[in-house]
Amino acid sequence: MGEVVATSEGSVACYPGCGNSLAHGPCSQSRSTPPVDHGNAGYFFDAGFRAHSRGGTVGAILLTPDGSFVAAYNGLLPTCYSPLMAESLACSAVLSWLKGRGITSVQVYTDCSTLKNLLTAPSSSLFSYVGYSIDASRAIMSTFVSCTVSYVPRFANRAAHTLATMAFSQDIVL
Repeated sequence: MGEVVATSEGSVACYPGCGNSLAHGPCSQSRSTPPVDHGNAGYFFDAGFRAHSRGGTVGAILLTPDGSFVAAYNGLLPTCYSPLMAESLACSAVLSWLKGRGITSVQVYTDCSTLKNLLTAPSSSLFSYVGYSIDASRAIMSTFVSCTVSYVPRFANRAAHTLATMAFSQDIVL
């Protein structure tokens, strides 16, 4: 468990920004944070996917409107058949987690542009497991006072990505 906590703390420590390129070098805490709408909590989430086992994971970081750390979440997802399915299931899992924490307004950040487009489109005609989880996410989003979805580059979502990756190898949910 100590390794999971240390890795999670490292993920959170690296949150404030990981540079202006897609390089995966060490993070610097002195860089600026991605924008979070004033008045809304911000949550950055990501999914992990392993095609050979159809395994999926979720990782998320919840921040205050000024960018301060509030909480982290990660865990396993039900069987996934594609990376997009993992992303959509991760979205609905984290939205449910936020509702359970009493969050009423949130700015959602994802590094999956397809998911962002599906969540913000007026309607979806996907007749698949992905469509079902998109509809579930939209239903949860409609219960918030305010809920917006934005795309961020992967380097700005590194903490959530690390938490999702770590969920494959940990015994407990963070």
